Amino acid sequence: MKWLNLPALHELLLMLVFAFSFPQTNFAQSPSPIISTNTDYYLGGGDNIKIDVYDVPQLSAEYQIPAGGAIQMPIIGSISLQGLTLEQAAQVITRAYSRIVKKPLVTISLQAARPLNIWLSGEISRPGSYLLPLANGGGTRPSVQFPTIAQALEKAGGIRASADIRRVIVRRRLKVNQQITITYNLWDNLQTGQTTQDMTLRDGDQILVPALDKINLANDLGLLSG
Repeated sequence: MKWLNLPALHELLLMLVFAFSFPQTNFAQSPSPIISTNTDYYLGGGDNIKIDVYDVPQLSAEYQIPAGGAIQMPIIGSISLQGLTLEQAAQVITRAYSRIVKKPLVTISLQAARPLNIWLSGEISRPGSYLLPLANGGGTRPSVQFPTIAQALEKAGGIRASADIRRVIVRRRLKVNQQITITYNLWDNLQTGQTTQDMTLRDGDQILVPALDKINLANDLGLLSG
């Protein structure tokens, strides 16, 4: 099968794919998959949390975590919550208070999640750094709605005609010295039209949309018509 290099036709094809797959859809308002913050959400500067120490109201309060990630708590002083889940943060505070309170029971709830700082580069209209808001729930085991790749691309003005949306690259830092690279096929997501299949983002993610050197036009048109 012959490979063709036709940027203009590829641009038209992408426009048709977006039109057919997402009719009158606003990515910024589309619901994202709900993911438990206890396993996927890591606290950082800008988060608003509520700390409850059971039966000790004078130790319970609401906090906005500062940029450094450490909050000042009664008696025990500075406690760093940077990069911890809600459950891990509760364990850290429990251990600190166990020296002065008999069997403390500490729970932490997320009151307002900070916006995610996402970097976009490659074949997109407006490369750069963007802040994307999250929607959050309440309670001691809350959930948040993370923004998706499609929402981030829309925020950056969309993709160029030369974009290879079959291999969008996401670089994600897990820990200080640990990073993973994820290759995501946005084309498959566009084909189904189901935003629940869109990959969700995390704070600090770097998205690279590479250039498409050649396109298999016959294959793309076959997928589109199918």
